[in-house]
Amino acid sequence: MTGFDENTGVALYGPAESALTFTTDTEGSISVNGLLDGNYTLVETKAPDGYQLTDPQKETSFVVENGKLQQTTGIIHGADEADLGNPNGVVNRENTTTDNTITVENVQNYGDFHFIKQDVNTQEKLAGAEFSILRAKDPTVKLMKKIANLTSGEYPYAWSDEVAGSDWEEVKLISDSEGEFSIEGLKQGAYCLQETKAPEGYALPKNEAAYTEFTVDDDPTTSDETTIDNQPKGILPSTGGMGIIVFILVGIALVGGAVIYFKKRHQETEA
Repeated sequence: MTGFDENTGVALYGPAESALTFTTDTEGSISVNGLLDGNYTLVETKAPDGYQLTDPQKETSFVVENGKLQQTTGIIHGADEADLGNPNGVVNRENTTTDNTITVENVQNYGDFHFIKQDVNTQEKLAGAEFSILRAKDPTVKLMKKIANLTSGEYPYAWSDEVAGSDWEEVKLISDSEGEFSIEGLKQGAYCLQETKAPEGYALPKNEAAYTEFTVDDDPTTSDETTIDNQPKGILPSTGGMGIIVFILVGIALVGGAVIYFKKRHQETEA
């Protein structure tokens, strides 16, 4: 601190001062009063929860002249549509101001999740399996993707109970020839994958077996992977535990009946 304004009592700070630390309020704002004329640098040292701290963004230079903030020279980052393969890419744009404000924009963390579909016995990779993404295990609420009228920086996904219209379509994932499929650019949170079509020659899982829960965490630099198994048709029923139990009990009953019949025939022969 250099001193105080004799009229207002506001503390005065100069460019040579040691670094001052400020924290954004509930409105995402900070105010700094009493800056003397000179060159300054705004350095973001900690991003809000769920957002990235990117080097070009966290250092923004600005100049104070005659007590007013002049045009800044820094480069900030904003979430924007970089290309179709990465709709949540980070792009640069210049930050300018004429109203004594500096806007620093953070890019929200988005995560990727990868899956592998395979034979439960041989681990052969399976193509052609189809999946929907649900909110929890509710098959009535599915993940949708905006396919038209997407604005710059807009998050392209939403749940089916939040949006409607021809701009949106249901997200469908299909395993490729290597058994692989993935979803990219999801916000942090819990999701549920539902298998809606099994690979050719394989049984469609039922009940709990049809769902795979997964979580997108807060580290966008990592990509998680989950393996999902399928049972070939004609091995055992795929309706869950009770279906298999009934199958086994019927088999035991048939074997038991055959044994009783054999003993009865044997007794009749001896008689």
